[in-house]
Amino acid sequence: MAIEKILTNFLSKGIGTKWFIISTVGKLDKSCCVKSNIEVIDFDEAEILHRDKCGASSLKSCDALKFLPKDKRIDFIEMKSSKNILKNPKIDTKDKLKNQIAKFDFVNKISDSLHILTAISNRKEINLSGAERKLLKSIPKQAILLTDLDFEENTINTIAFTLDFLANTSTDLKDLLQGEIEKIGEDTLNNLLKPILMDCSTFERYYT
Repeated sequence: MAIEKILTNFLSKGIGTKWFIISTVGKLDKSCCVKSNIEVIDFDEAEILHRDKCGASSLKSCDALKFLPKDKRIDFIEMKSSKNILKNPKIDTKDKLKNQIAKFDFVNKISDSLHILTAISNRKEINLSGAERKLLKSIPKQAILLTDLDFEENTINTIAFTLDFLANTSTDLKDLLQGEIEKIGEDTLNNLLKPILMDCSTFERYYT
């Protein structure tokens, strides 16, 4: 119950002090799941506020944050449109596809997001005790990469505008994305769990 209370309290204070701006996934900037009504914290806005209020340098925050008090977990959500990647005529080889995905830099995005969350929890106006901040670090944190590629189709070749070269390679976009987020690894200090790759349909079921 202690964890549930801390998450509920942190979320409430974050909203009340404007550190946490509630939106839906579908309304976030450059959302890849525009029909989603799942409520989240716009974490890009939190990064901007952290920069302004703390005089911090620009960091690579993930797109959204979701507090799950009943599940005793915090989810970090990063969105990438696989459809836009596939439509890009400049990405016409497997190596170019790999390079594009590597540029997303998921490892540093999660690392920076953890830093921002810790900085917010330390703010005077949030008013968490030392014991609460310590427990906050131990709460499980799930990194989720959300994409608009429909994994249930079982192949990206069903997408009308897929690139020809993808049909001829054993490593498809899903595998490359999965491989990239797995570089994040598990972080025992912040209790960061193994990352998950999700499509929009799976994401909706996950939170409903």
